[in-house]
Amino acid sequence: MTLNDTIHALGDTAADLLSMARTLEETALPPADPIDPTEADQLAWGSECRYSAGACIAAINHLNGVSPE
Repeated sequence: MTLNDTIHALGDTAADLLSMARTLEETALPPADPIDPTEADQLAWGSECRYSAGACIAAINHLNGVSPE
């Protein structure tokens, strides 16, 4: 696997994770009071997907020599 292959794979993974996050967030009902534990789990998984997508983007930037600052 070349550097470009790795960068493209990370980009595809980030896109998939963001799509999954959107799906999880859209299928969760609007928060009620008190919030249903299943909905809370869905929203938490959506946040984890977004965080992981950000990690993929950070890895792409690192591989491209982009400083995090």
